[in-house]
Amino acid sequence: MKELAVAAGCCSALVWVSAVPAHASSKADLEVSVLAPTSKPLVGDVAHYAVNVVNVGTSQADHVALDIQLPATHTSPDKFLMGDLANIDARCTRSGTKLSCQLGRIKRNSGTVVGFDLALPYTSAPLALKASASTASAELSLDNNQAGMSTALAYYQYSLSAEPIDITSCTGATLTSFFECTVYPGATQTHNFQLEPNGTVTPAGSRSSVLGSWSQPTPEDFLLEFGSPGNVSATFRGKGVDSGCFEGVTTFTSLQYFAPYRVCPAGPGKTAAR
Repeated sequence: MKELAVAAGCCSALVWVSAVPAHASSKADLEVSVLAPTSKPLVGDVAHYAVNVVNVGTSQADHVALDIQLPATHTSPDKFLMGDLANIDARCTRSGTKLSCQLGRIKRNSGTVVGFDLALPYTSAPLALKASASTASAELSLDNNQAGMSTALAYYQYSLSAEPIDITSCTGATLTSFFECTVYPGATQTHNFQLEPNGTVTPAGSRSSVLGSWSQPTPEDFLLEFGSPGNVSATFRGKGVDSGCFEGVTTFTSLQYFAPYRVCPAGPGKTAAR
């Protein structure tokens, strides 16, 4: 800032005033938004996601960095990416469940899009994407530097009948998806059951004891209840996934543990209606 001497009217006295450079108030302003796929992806299918970073300020933004937090498993102590990732933008590197992207300079009134492909599994918890941008330049506001979204999936539709089924599961205190069982495959176990025509469930190869009941509220839903009517000990609510199977999480009436299940016909896979 400079001080200039300016003549006041006709007199010889000088008045000192401050001259403010026109560019002094110019600042960058990054605005972040997360772009969902154009249509709801089917569970397990690859879909394209993107993050849009726009400089809505009055000055350029230098050394722009973008962090994208991808959906994570609820496993412990380690967490893994909830799904399969591909075709990452070349400006990004992956570390665990996070993408770190170096976007360089973004001029004012300009922007850039960072894209990636992600195939997401069934989970009983929200599948959240979060993005946050930063710049070495001064910003008008930091309120719009972050954005997020919860993804939504479509599910397969199947019709089960009286037939044998296989149930593969694992157990944990915080698990929300059968996908989390697959990161520790040694922890899974499989049991065989029979769906009876009267809506009951019995052990495979034996019709002598009833273990519970089964039903399909909709073609994409499958319900298993273990125990007797009025005394249900565990409930499984599954969603249609690939190969004629249903995935979901079983909750127990008297336990704090959750058992993700994958329920599949014991015979050849079914053809799904999408």
